[in-house]
Amino acid sequence: MTTRDPVADLRRIAFLLERANEATYRVRAFRSAAKTLAALPAEDVASRAAAGTLTKLSGVGDVTARCVIESLAGEEPVYLRRLLATEGIDLDDAAAELRQALRGDCHTHSDWSDGGSPIEEMALAAVELGHEYMVLTDHSPSLTVARGLTADRLRKQLEYVATVNEALPRASASSPASRSTSSPTARSTRTRSCSPSSTWWSARCTATCATRAPR
Repeated sequence: MTTRDPVADLRRIAFLLERANEATYRVRAFRSAAKTLAALPAEDVASRAAAGTLTKLSGVGDVTARCVIESLAGEEPVYLRRLLATEGIDLDDAAAELRQALRGDCHTHSDWSDGGSPIEEMALAAVELGHEYMVLTDHSPSLTVARGLTADRLRKQLEYVATVNEALPRASASSPASRSTSSPTARSTRTRSCSPSSTWWSARCTATCATRAPR
């Protein structure tokens, strides 16, 4: 029987839902289930699946539990299969080559301001894409409508980013977060600094851009 990782399948589903601009609550449902199961020993997850008690866990519902059961049986979850079938066309050679040349992302917003994803999920997706760095550019406090970060929240985010960096795996050669004709080349991560407070993975930058009409 082919071995599958139910947590990876749940995360993959959440990523595809988000990329397809599906409702945020659906994305969060799969991420919540993945987070709950990731904290448990694999044997515990398997025994709960066999006993039909997965839904007794916080954050695991009927749909996510069914995906876990299918994954543990070595099957690609039906929910994931449907998303993959409608994901879109593969990249052509030119687009795939350009995609592989990208070394990182210098403009990202997390759910600390007006973004839709947790920092750790964004970082894991970046690792899977083979990126060497990811720069967080959440809004500053002047943009209150976007929950811009105050100085205190910025300090807390910097501390949180440090813990995420410590837990992150190194860049991977596989690319589950994008469909292309070939996988991106694996790169070893190294320190890249865009600000004095950056770490080897996530540099922290806040900026506001004001546009004014010419006089």
